[in-house]
Amino acid sequence: MSLLARLKAGWHEAVIQGTFRSFEMQERRRHLVEAENRFDASALHSELQQFLQPHHDRCGEVFDGSMAEAERGFRKADAERVRAEERLVLLGRNFNEEPMTEMVSESRLERERKELFAQQADAAARLQDARGQIDRWHNRSKRSDPFGNAGRPLPNHSPFGQSFGDLNSLKAERDEAADENQAAKRLLDENQKRLDACRAEIKRIRLERGQQDDLYRTGHSVQNTREQIEHLIGRCRELATSQLTLKQRRDAYLARINDLAPAQSLKQAIAAREGQRKAFVESFDTEPARAVRLLRHRAAYFAKRATPDAQAG
Repeated sequence: MSLLARLKAGWHEAVIQGTFRSFEMQERRRHLVEAENRFDASALHSELQQFLQPHHDRCGEVFDGSMAEAERGFRKADAERVRAEERLVLLGRNFNEEPMTEMVSESRLERERKELFAQQADAAARLQDARGQIDRWHNRSKRSDPFGNAGRPLPNHSPFGQSFGDLNSLKAERDEAADENQAAKRLLDENQKRLDACRAEIKRIRLERGQQDDLYRTGHSVQNTREQIEHLIGRCRELATSQLTLKQRRDAYLARINDLAPAQSLKQAIAAREGQRKAFVESFDTEPARAVRLLRHRAAYFAKRATPDAQAG
């Protein structure tokens, strides 16, 4: 074979190998469609469903109503148990001590609030005074009368006359008073939040104490509420056992239906059909099948070209 022929043959082989992946994807889709058509088990599934449906309907008639009733009874008894436990907690509380503790906290917070108001008022007054003194310092520095200093250089410090040291001291006092004023306002806001929470807690306690009084007036007590809880726990246990027993009986009934000869025969047929389909699908990836597809792809490639060079290659 000449060099040119070898080059053409190599080029053809590269094209064949390069286009084989797309050909493989098409063939795989065709293979899967063929598997679905050749080994379709939908008719067998439908036949099995038609056989089982009347038995399932009968099972529902026998068991579903009783199981639903047991479930409703369980939910009702369990909800009553939860409410009874909440009543027991309420009946067991000592409201002679709880409100007293919160009222002490309320009184302490109110005293603290008065002190904070006084601190804030003092800081606000000092802030106002410092601002006034700073304004007076500037006015004096601009005045041209015998008590003013307009046109005169002012020293940084002076034990007798006006100086920049005095202004700096006044500014420091103003800033300190402003910081204390803002701090007092923040503390007042925090105090108000705690006071509101404390008062809300006192209101809640008083409401719950009224609920406790209502329970006692209607005949509830710690003793009979505990007895009621024990009774409801036992009732829930009985209903849970009933649900479990009914479920086991229903499952046993369905198991017997599935073990009947017609159902078993159809299930075996379905399993066999699905096994055949699985084996057919897996056969696509065997080496012999791939080699056959590659030969078919190569033949189709040269047939499509239909040139003397291609036939020679």
